[in-house]
Amino acid sequence: MVTVTEVKGVGPVTQKLLAKAGFKSAKKLAKARSADIVLLTGVGERRASMLIEAANALLSVLEASSEKPSAKGGKKAKKPKKKKSKKEKAKQAKKAKKMKKSKKTSAEKNSKDKSKKTKKK
Repeated sequence: MVTVTEVKGVGPVTQKLLAKAGFKSAKKLAKARSADIVLLTGVGERRASMLIEAANALLSVLEASSEKPSAKGGKKAKKPKKKKSKKEKAKQAKKAKKMKKSKKTSAEKNSKDKSKKTKKK
């Protein structure tokens, strides 16, 4: 069940008003008439229609995302991970080592530049 707190524009105060009026789910809110919401909660007509539209939009997005076809009955299919060969692992390690070394040298250069500036002053 999708609660009304997940609907855009519903904060804690509006949620309490809607809950007291019987609108605890986004589905109930989406099916409601704006006049009923105005009457039961005291929010304005424009705000009531905005909440209904937001609830409908949320439900349509959730329905669309759950209807996507997949390989295994409703669950997203995972791509199998490609195993790296020893050569690829070695290349990756070498690259990481090189990056680490370049970071050290750039940090050393920065510290040397700072010490030169302080000596000149």
